[in-house]
Amino acid sequence: MKKSGFYSIALEKINKIEPQSDHYLKFRILRDKGRVLAILNRMPESMVCFQEAEDLLGETKNNNIKYAKLMYLKGLASKRISA
Repeated sequence: MKKSGFYSIALEKINKIEPQSDHYLKFRILRDKGRVLAILNRMPESMVCFQEAEDLLGETKNNNIKYAKLMYLKGLASKRISA
C-alpha cells in the first residue's frame, strides 16, 4: 500500500496489526511505520518509531543488515526535515 501512494491507508493497516505482532515482525512494523510517518511529515512520531525499532535490535545491531537499512531510512527521514 505504501508504494502506491495510499500512505494513510497503509498507516491504518500498520496500526491494526501492530498490537498482535511478534518480536520479529515488530521490528519490521516499526520500521515501516516510521517510514510512512516520515512521508506524511509527522517527524517526531517517525523518529520515535525508528528509535523503538533500533532498540529492538539490541546488541545485534552492529552485525546486522537490518540495522544498516534502518539507519538509511532514518537518514532519509532526517533529510526530509531539513529540506
